[in-house]
Amino acid sequence: QMPPFPDKAAPPRGELVSVPNVSCEQDRVAMTEAKVSDASTITSKRGWLAHRRGFLPGVLKRWFCLNGCELSYFVQETDATPKKCFDLRGCTIAAAEAPMRLTAKEEQFSFTIFTKDGLKLLSLVASSSEERADWIQAMQQALQDEASVLQEEASAKEEIAVLREAVES
Repeated sequence: QMPPFPDKAAPPRGELVSVPNVSCEQDRVAMTEAKVSDASTITSKRGWLAHRRGFLPGVLKRWFCLNGCELSYFVQETDATPKKCFDLRGCTIAAAEAPMRLTAKEEQFSFTIFTKDGLKLLSLVASSSEERADWIQAMQQALQDEASVLQEEASAKEEIAVLREAVES
């Protein structure tokens, strides 16, 4: 995963950046380019979930970590390397309604992640209805945050283009 500011330390969101000896338009371009997404808004959640192993019966308990739109799972909580990672961008998350060949207890706490094409990506089981609701809400919030960041980036790029055009003319 890339650090939030790979090239250099960026100022906090909304901080004004002053560029000496430049026109007002150039200063506005510099300020707009300095806007960055607030890394503290990244949705994250960690905890034990069970996942269904394809067509095999039963579920495996794994340690899951949600960091923004990336969902990873580990065999043990202390493992350094994830067993598998999933990019949730474009996915939908829903409480499972179709039978997944689980026990009645597992079925009531299950939820499914679908790709943007509607294919099942991952079937998960929480230990309670509250935990299931928390995971679904966290994943949906991460997707919403990602959409907001993309919208902000598109707006900032458009503003930069307009400002640069004003500076050049």
